[in-house]
Amino acid sequence: MRQEEVSVGNPGFGQYRYRVTWKGETVVRMTPIGEHVKTGFSDFDGKPVEVFYGKDGPGPLYQREHMLTNVEPKLALLHVDDGSLDFWFLR
Repeated sequence: MRQEEVSVGNPGFGQYRYRVTWKGETVVRMTPIGEHVKTGFSDFDGKPVEVFYGKDGPGPLYQREHMLTNVEPKLALLHVDDGSLDFWFLR
C-alpha cells in the first residue's frame, strides 16, 4: 500500500486536495485535505456551482475500507457509454 497527495479540479479555477491511499493499482480511500470549499467553477455551466467536498458531500468518494485487508478485487462488468450526453464536446 502507498499514499500520495493529489489535486483534482480545473487548473486556474479550483483545485481540491486529497490524500489517496492505493493498494496495488486500486484506490481504497480518498481523504480531503486542506480547506473544505462550498463552490467550484463549472466549465459546463460557465459559473460557480455547489460542490460536495469533504464532510458536506453525500459520502466518501471511495468506500473500499474492506479492501485494506487481504482480499481480491471482484471484477465488474464494463459500461459502454452510448454518447447520449457528451460533456466534453467542444463547440
